[in-house]
This record gives sequence, structure tokens and C-alpha cells, in this order.
Amino acid sequence: MTTPLLTVAKAAERLGVSDDTVRALVRAGKLSHIRIGTGEQKPPIRFTEEDLAAFITRHRHVAAADREYPDVSRVPHRLPRRSLANLDEAKRYG
Repeated sequence: MTTPLLTVAKAAERLGVSDDTVRALVRAGKLSHIRIGTGEQKPPIRFTEEDLAAFITRHRHVAAADREYPDVSRVPHRLPRRSLANLDEAKRYG
């Protein structure tokens, strides 16, 4: 059995945004969707649960406390090298 397709209104409700925001995300190519139907008018937009889950995964931000930071205690800290031209210019205006 296949999962039912969601309308724009249902997708907006699940994402906690407005219908217009969902349509804007579709126009921007940020939210995968399916258009069902043919005819004179543009077919209606439908979404799967997987479309919404993929969108949420792509746009999830990890809190700073949960990030893994590299050990920088052994990284040598170097001052940027200054070119001779910059030193000459600093002496001239300096």
C-alpha cells in the first residue's frame, strides 16, 4: 500500500508554515513535489512524507553545543606573512 499524497495545506500544517511559504519553497526548488493531472490549468501540487522529511533534514541546524569541534590545541598558530610591499607602504604612511 502506498502512502497518501499530501496537499499544500497539509504540508504547510506539518511544516508549521503558511500555504504561501510552501508554494514559495516549491517555486525556489527547495521542496520536492509531485504535480498530478493534466489539462488547461496547472496540475495541483502534492507531497509525500519523504519529501517533507528530506526538506527538514536538509535544513536542520545543529546547535553549537552538539557540534564536534576539532582539537586545535596542537595546531600551530601563525601570524599572517606580510609582504614587503605592505611593509614599505606602512612605513610610507605610517
